Amino acid sequence: MVGDLRSVFHNSISLLLPGKSEAMPYSEVKELGFFSLTDHVSKQEHENGSAFTEYIEDELVKMRKDVSDMPENIIMASYKWVDEDSDEEGREFCYNFNFDGNTYVLDSEKNPAIKDFDLSFGFRSIVSLKLGKYVINDAVADEDALIGALGLFDTMYGQDYKIGMRYFQFNVHYRDITHNFDVARMTVHNLKRAYDCIVAHKNSFENHQIYNEV
Repeated sequence: MVGDLRSVFHNSISLLLPGKSEAMPYSEVKELGFFSLTDHVSKQEHENGSAFTEYIEDELVKMRKDVSDMPENIIMASYKWVDEDSDEEGREFCYNFNFDGNTYVLDSEKNPAIKDFDLSFGFRSIVSLKLGKYVINDAVADEDALIGALGLFDTMYGQDYKIGMRYFQFNVHYRDITHNFDVARMTVHNLKRAYDCIVAHKNSFENHQIYNEV
């Protein structure tokens, strides 16, 4: 479904937790939700179980630490696998609904027939939460923050993200996710470190014009 139609669909969803008499509307669900997605996993990794361990179980452990200061939260880790020879593909996921000290799990491995109907559509990327360590008030303060932010994108997105720029604001695009932050107010303490960081990410910029401007 295209974005607008998906929004209409998801806004009609509510979540009823065990022991609760009132359902939680999707507007509240998505505010508590964070997701992690790994693309381009091989069929071999999928079939031998290593993908589920690395990209879902291990990722959920890290995500729990990231949201540890939120008493109530929903975290979802997923991966998409593909067989390059046959174009066969699939998706695995696991949700943890953490409320009132309890964790409720929705797991595609234990129940292959289960569907999530793309419940995480309105969730925020866990990267946006991690990014708060480096981006404060929508801006990076210095070259250390810039290096940290771009390093985070490298770790989470690999080579699959692109950096655009408009009015000296970086627009980092990965799939349908966009992160925006200002670089115009950055105080550069060490010009060489800042320069080396940009050069190292030359191929991540959308085009050479933006790279040269930066």
